[in-house]
Amino acid sequence: MAERPVSRGWSRVCVWGSVVALAWVLAVRVLGPSDAWDQTQPRTMSYTTDIVLNGRWLLPRDRAGVGATKPPLYNWLAVPAVRWLGRTSELAHKTPSVIALCLCWLILLRAGPRLISTGDDLALGGLAAMIFLSSYTIFKIAYLARPDMLLTLWLLAGWVAATALLADASHGDDASAGRARKLALAFWLCVGLGALTKGPAVLPLLIYGVVGARLIRGRWRELRVFQWAWGLPLATLLVGGWLAAVWRIEPGHLSEQLWGQEIVARVTGTGPERDAAGPWALLTHLPYMAWYYLSRFEPWCVGSVLAMVILWRRERGTGQRRWRGLGRPGAALHGAALFVIIVIVFYTLSAGKRADYIAAAYGPGALLAAWWLLRSPMGARAPWLGPTCAGLMLAGLTLHNHLRPSSPHRGLGDAINAFAREADRCITADPAPMVFWATGDTHLQSLVGAHQVGGHRALADLCRAGRPFWLFAGQAVKPPMPVDRWLREDQGFVLELREMARTGEFPRTTSWPVEIVLYRVEPAGDPSNRP
Repeated sequence: MAERPVSRGWSRVCVWGSVVALAWVLAVRVLGPSDAWDQTQPRTMSYTTDIVLNGRWLLPRDRAGVGATKPPLYNWLAVPAVRWLGRTSELAHKTPSVIALCLCWLILLRAGPRLISTGDDLALGGLAAMIFLSSYTIFKIAYLARPDMLLTLWLLAGWVAATALLADASHGDDASAGRARKLALAFWLCVGLGALTKGPAVLPLLIYGVVGARLIRGRWRELRVFQWAWGLPLATLLVGGWLAAVWRIEPGHLSEQLWGQEIVARVTGTGPERDAAGPWALLTHLPYMAWYYLSRFEPWCVGSVLAMVILWRRERGTGQRRWRGLGRPGAALHGAALFVIIVIVFYTLSAGKRADYIAAAYGPGALLAAWWLLRSPMGARAPWLGPTCAGLMLAGLTLHNHLRPSSPHRGLGDAINAFAREADRCITADPAPMVFWATGDTHLQSLVGAHQVGGHRALADLCRAGRPFWLFAGQAVKPPMPVDRWLREDQGFVLELREMARTGEFPRTTSWPVEIVLYRVEPAGDPSNRP
C-alpha cells in the first residue's frame, strides 16, 4: 500500500482529539451512574477494605472471610487512594483502573511514532488512542473495581517492549545492547506484574515472545533477545514470593481455590461460575472470543482485520509478504496482528468466556485499525473519518452509560453510595461497633469501613453485650418479620432501635434486600437484655 502522508493539521487533530477523548471517558465514567454493585466489584472492594482495616496484605479476605481469588496487586495499589480520598469514595477503590487507562492511552500515543515510524506518526498514535478509548470493553473496564484494566496495561506495555525487541534490526553495538537490556527488563517486569494482577492471564505475553521470535525475526534462536537467563527468574521471583507467602499462610487456599477453582474449574467449565453446558462449552462456545472481538470492537475491528489482510498478502513476483517490505514498521504491525490472534486463541481454549478477557487485544488492534485508516485510499480522501467515528462511538457509549439499560434498577449504585455517605456521617459522629443483617451482596460494607458481614450470631452477641451499636438491616420478604420484631419477639431482647437512614426500595433479586435501614441500637433495660 502506498504511503499517503496525513497533513500536519490533521495530525494535530488526532493528537488533541485523543486528549479530549481521554478526558471525556474519565468524566463520563467517574461522574456518571455508579455501577459498583456489578461485575463482582463488591468482592474486590472488600479485599482492599480488609487490607486497610486488618493489614492482611498477602491474603486479604472478603466479607465472608474467604481468601482472595486473585493476586493482590490491584488492591495494593488501591489502598493509598482509599486512605487518601476516604473509605466512602468509589473513585478511591477504582483508582488503579483509572491510572491504568491513562497509561494505556499514553503508551498508544507514543507507540505509534516509536514502533510504526512513518510520515504521519502523530496522527497514527493519536488515532490509535482514540480508537482504543472508544471501544465498548475499554470504556466499561476503565472504571471498574476489577483487575482487568490493570492487566491490560501490563500486557500492552509488555507487548510494546517485546515488539521493539523483535523489530530492531540488530543489537551489536553498545547502544543497541543497552537498549535491548532495558526493553528486556521492561518485558519481564510486565510479565511479573501481570502475574501479580491476574495470574495465568499474563501467559499470552510469553506465548507472543516465543511465537514472535519465529514469525517476526524468522528464527527460533532469536528468543535470546529476551534474555531469559535473568528475565524469567526475575518475573518468577515477583509472583513466586507472593505464592510462597500464601502457601505459608493457608496451603489449602492455594491448591483448592487459586488452582482448583480459579484455573482448572474455569478452563474446564466446572466451577461455581460455570456455563450450563459445562465442559462442553469448550466446543459449543468455540467462536465466542472471535465474535466478542468483532462485536465489542466495532467498527474498528473492520480496519484491524483489513490491515491484517493487507500485511499478509503476498507481493506479485517476489511472493514475499507485504509486511516484510515495510521494514521495521511492518514487523511491528505484524506483531500487533499476531498478538491479537494469540489473545483470542488463548481464551478460546477455556470453557469460561467473557468479553473482558480479550481487552488486551484492543491496544494492538487499535494500532492496526489506525494504520489502515491512514493508509487506505478511504483514509487519504477522508482523514476526518477516524476522529468522527470515534466521536460518534463515544457519544453512543455515553448515552448507554447514562441510561443503563442492562442495570436491574437505574440509580441502584448511586442509591447505595448516597446511603453509605449518610451512614458514615452518623457513625463518625457517634462511633460504635457495626453489624450487618440480611444486607445482601453489595459494596455497602466496604464504603462504610466495615469488613465482616456479621449476621445473626454477631447481632446476638452485640445485643447480649449491652452496649450501643449500629445495625444495618435488610428489609426482606423472607424472613417475614423486620429485624426489630425479630429481636424483640423471636429472640426476646429488650432494645431501643432508632432509625437513622434508609436506602429506599431496591429491585428484588436473590442478592439484595428490598431496602436497607440503618438503626442506632441501645439497651433499654437490664444490661443482659434478656427477659
